[in-house]
Amino acid sequence: MAKVSTATWWTVQPGKELEFIEANVRAKKIHMRLGAENAFLNRVQIGENTGQFIYQLTFASAEVYGKFLDAAGKDSEWMAFWAEQLAKSKYATIGSSRMVIGIEI
Repeated sequence: MAKVSTATWWTVQPGKELEFIEANVRAKKIHMRLGAENAFLNRVQIGENTGQFIYQLTFASAEVYGKFLDAAGKDSEWMAFWAEQLAKSKYATIGSSRMVIGIEI
């Protein structure tokens, strides 16, 4: 089965990097409980998006990803976390999001 990955690019306000990283640690715990296989936080070091962060989730299959989406939309812990993050000062903004499906070669 092909793996599914999602990635969200974030621009973080200067001086708010640690706050953003801590929020992603919390998000990962929730996402793993909801069915993600793993989560990574990357920081772009070279190129046009230098300084941006990329939060990436991986899933064993499209079926697992679909179940994750269904569960996340109903999960009280995730909904409370997301509302809390939106209510906080704007320390980060979403640049773009992608979903990719791996092709085994």
